[in-house]
Amino acid sequence: MYKQIKMDCIAGVIILLLFSNVYAEFTEVTQEALGAAPNAISAGEMGAWPDYNNDGWADLHLGADRLYENNQDGTFTLVNDIGLDTDGGVAYRSTWADVDNDGDLDCVQGLDRQNLPNQMYYSYYYENSGNPDYIFTRTNIYRPPLYARNCQPMFVDGDGDGVYELYQATFGNWDPYGRAADKYFSWQGGRNWSDVTDFCLPELSTFMYERHTRGVVACDYDNDFDMDIFVPVYPIQWFPPDGNDASWLNILWQNDGTGDFSDVAEDAGVAIETHGRYGYGLASGASWGDYDNDGWFDLVVGNIHGLCALYRNNQNGTFEHVTLDVGLPPALPERQWHNTLWSDYDNDGDLDLFACQWYENYRAYLFRNNGPDSTNYFTDVTNLQGFSTIREFDQVSGFATADYDLDGDMDVYFSGGLLNNRGKHLFSNDLDEETRNNHWLIAEIEGDGESCGLTALGTKIRIRYDDGWSCVMQVEATSADLSMNMHPVHFGLGQHERFEEIVVYWQCGYVESFGWDQFEGVDQYVTLVEGNGTEYDEVRESRPITLPSEIILHPAMPNPFNSIAKIKVTLPTEKDFTLSVYDIQGRLVSTLHSGILSQGNHLFVFNSDKLPSGIYFINLQSATGINTEKVVLLK
Repeated sequence: MYKQIKMDCIAGVIILLLFSNVYAEFTEVTQEALGAAPNAISAGEMGAWPDYNNDGWADLHLGADRLYENNQDGTFTLVNDIGLDTDGGVAYRSTWADVDNDGDLDCVQGLDRQNLPNQMYYSYYYENSGNPDYIFTRTNIYRPPLYARNCQPMFVDGDGDGVYELYQATFGNWDPYGRAADKYFSWQGGRNWSDVTDFCLPELSTFMYERHTRGVVACDYDNDFDMDIFVPVYPIQWFPPDGNDASWLNILWQNDGTGDFSDVAEDAGVAIETHGRYGYGLASGASWGDYDNDGWFDLVVGNIHGLCALYRNNQNGTFEHVTLDVGLPPALPERQWHNTLWSDYDNDGDLDLFACQWYENYRAYLFRNNGPDSTNYFTDVTNLQGFSTIREFDQVSGFATADYDLDGDMDVYFSGGLLNNRGKHLFSNDLDEETRNNHWLIAEIEGDGESCGLTALGTKIRIRYDDGWSCVMQVEATSADLSMNMHPVHFGLGQHERFEEIVVYWQCGYVESFGWDQFEGVDQYVTLVEGNGTEYDEVRESRPITLPSEIILHPAMPNPFNSIAKIKVTLPTEKDFTLSVYDIQGRLVSTLHSGILSQGNHLFVFNSDKLPSGIYFINLQSATGINTEKVVLLK
């Protein structure tokens, strides 16, 4: 199925053909699809493609209550009265996933009220009621300090238990000036979230990690079946850092396999980009993508005061800066890169790169990936693909891709971000004469709701052909700053008319193969459900976890707490133990566990909904003795 070129674009297409001999691949359809001219659409700077009503068609969320429902005919209807309200707050960024595993997508929005310290600006959680109404119920999660504001929130299954946590990026105000550290929350059931920052990311409790962050993106970059998190840092001190100033350093949170994180950005080689006007860069956006099709995620970082930083994964926990080797920098002047996004727009099997500038030119660009056999990976094809130098493609801020019309190619939405050009633009992908015969496959990935969440965030997918492998892709809740691509995973297959198998690396550690005989061919949507494939024979060894010689009962977090406390127990070997809670008078309140568990880290939840405020004791009893920790309940 191929889209027809709109009549009002024929003249422009003819002119383009006369000069380039290439058909335009993208056609702006904002007026027809969204029912308003680009500059008449009131929304934030973001773009996200959730299927909020679970009908198989990607809907478009532009922040706050600006949700456009897909009519399944190339048009959308604004449905702004379903509970996504923010009481007038500016919601620039959102993240979507089925948090409660009930079959529909829930949402978190981070409100950003810069320079309005007396106003309420929370991270809000919106629980989806599901069929038939799809109405959202709002709960506030977190209000940052008065001198800071919320930026990108992101769902992630950090501890691999099938339940999502939330990473909330925070940013200091320009005036009054201030810093604030990011936060990390654990879902406790219902609409309850608990701050477990000190428990899972203890470095964030130190002053040196009070850094200004906008976007945040996650992936398993070291292929050990747990989610790691990259946080681009955007310092707002307008002077070069000194040797003791860590506020300019990006953060790479490496997961130890249990959901606890430590920053390894400097060791990995992604802490700072030095090709900037001030000697250092300001990282405002980042994206994970396997641009060289080797099965390992690479990282691109937007540097608002310098060159783009493209880091190739060395497959050993480190990255190599390769920007100068792949054809990217010559196309952009210095201090122009702002945001980035990967997507295979031409279905040739290689990830292409959207990028936008800031300051002088405010331009956006599309770079075609020419593949590993070319002299340079990337070629600037912005003008040839229908994105000309007209003002409508200037001042781009957030963008996101989805196959909203189910024809097998990735369409793109982008938002103008500044001054008089805050237009919202939807471009339909029409494919050109050269790429129209490329094949594709789009896979909906469904976890079992237990070992992996239904949305299956962090699950990786790769296709094996008879002559090699595709790039590795993942299900993600953020794709860049201000961005979330659709959850179904899109693969361009190039000229491949068949494949041998689809390999799914479920985040829980299980690897499955879905063979060619389970499908009817290429150029189709497929659904891959955890447990319906064949166990794959590939074995990947996780990074070893250092275990103690004795049982460790870690302090409860948070402490004090007002609803939920989490308790971690580390076992050196398989152990039989009982974990109980007693009140200050020695009465048994709750038994959290009794029996045998395997070696490693285990997490338990103490729910105090029916208990009064007071002091309680966590008691771990085993054959080697008794360990006790005190926790304070404040309601």
